Amino acid sequence: MKKFYCFVGTLLLSTVALAQQAEPDQQKDLNQTNVQSQLQASSEEIATIKETCESWAKDDEVEPDALYNYLLNCVNQELSYGGYATLELI
Repeated sequence: MKKFYCFVGTLLLSTVALAQQAEPDQQKDLNQTNVQSQLQASSEEIATIKETCESWAKDDEVEPDALYNYLLNCVNQELSYGGYATLELI
């Protein structure tokens, strides 16, 4: 009887593991759909956001070698807050 319970337990655990493994693929598909349905910010909006982020970078005394990443993260956060799609490069 112990072997039967071990078998059933192993079967249940493997089923759960397979189900959890499938979820990231489904989530990836949902994320791609969401990105495609998001609005694209105009170049003027992006320029305004970038100027604001540059001002914040000066206030935060961001080092020159970290400035690009700071600006990219800042711009993308502001775009996300506004419901816009994020950028890969600025």
